[in-house]
Amino acid sequence: ANAMPGDRERCLSRGMDLYLAKPLRTADVRDVLGVVSDKSHAPVHVVTPSTPQQAQCLDLELLGEMSDGDLQLESDFLRGVARDLPPLLAHTRERLEAGELRAAAESLHPASGFVRAVGSGLIREQVTELNLSLRNASTKPSDALLALASIEELASALLRDILAHLSEDGPA
Repeated sequence: ANAMPGDRERCLSRGMDLYLAKPLRTADVRDVLGVVSDKSHAPVHVVTPSTPQQAQCLDLELLGEMSDGDLQLESDFLRGVARDLPPLLAHTRERLEAGELRAAAESLHPASGFVRAVGSGLIREQVTELNLSLRNASTKPSDALLALASIEELASALLRDILAHLSEDGPA
């Protein structure tokens, strides 16, 4: 099961040194083990590209781990993400524009699941952070709309990557 919003913050605030949630990614486990064992292997830091078009938003390693190499499952899942992500983000925007933070969080939640399953670090971090701040009502709608605009740009790049990946694999 996936971690609930706020789990990471609660655990770290209560004295945990590190936090790792499911679904586990090999790279994340290596990073944590590198920190724990105090070796020179430091955690990977995401470098923010100057534009979303320069970002590789689809994490193929994560997708492969999620599907256990089942190419048909990958294709079906990516088609579902491409179909469902845009309306989820649009509904989130509508709720934010209406000032309904809780409803916006509920709209964003399934989108965050998609992004955690196949998105690269930057979009995953931004969606998780916005979802958490909406659920905790710790942001203003105007600030949340700015954050959502950034997520929408990254989501466009993610969808571009998904469609390119699907076209490389041919029709399913």
